[in-house]
Amino acid sequence: MKKILAGFFGLLFASVPVSSAFADAADGATRAYGGTVACGGNQAVRNGGNEFQGSVYVLRNYDPDIAIKINRIRFIDSHGVVTHDFNGVLPTFVNGVLSPFDPILEPNQTAQLRGWDVLGMAGLPLNKRPIQVRIDWSSQGKPLLLEVGLVRVARERIVTGTGVKLGAERGRHLYECRTIHKEAHRG
Repeated sequence: MKKILAGFFGLLFASVPVSSAFADAADGATRAYGGTVACGGNQAVRNGGNEFQGSVYVLRNYDPDIAIKINRIRFIDSHGVVTHDFNGVLPTFVNGVLSPFDPILEPNQTAQLRGWDVLGMAGLPLNKRPIQVRIDWSSQGKPLLLEVGLVRVARERIVTGTGVKLGAERGRHLYECRTIHKEAHRG
């Protein structure tokens, strides 16, 4: 029994340097000084005007020490036309973490941007959707890559005497966005 335990612990300790080497290589691949993240998205009114489908973008800085600056956010329609370009001045994020006056995503912060806060409550015409959203970011250091998730939400749409409001949620689905460019070196 002692030989089995000794063999097990020997194998366990022998694997520590190897797993550390893999962690370092993986960590280097997930850090950059800046980059661009691209997401899909949609905004539609469906089912005879009774359902609203929209997109929510969740930006996460998983780095515990280094802040990330969101430089630019572009909404692009299905034809490749930029419909909204927030270059230097961001829209207001629903949870208040990022705003036109504060583009810095501090360490461990998460910001949430609803597409309808930019595009309005109307659905986009069929020939303008689906959309893309591109987010350019930078940092003074080399943090973990900015992570962005797209949450597609379907909600009840209620027309009132004073406008439109969203009712009960009918469904949601999470999609990962892609890093399409990263600045790995400064030179």
